[in-house]
Amino acid sequence: MLEAGWARGEVVRALRRLIAADNMTQKENAKVEADLAIARAMLRAGKAL
Repeated sequence: MLEAGWARGEVVRALRRLIAADNMTQKENAKVEADLAIARAMLRAGKAL
């Protein structure tokens, strides 16, 4: 990236945005996994969703 003419600050900002996007994805995935676990538990217990 530096060879392509990117300034160091641009690289750092891009990496920070990439990390933030990954963190949001992980958070959303965790929410979905929790919802699925709750739904499976309710089905096993014979409760309606």
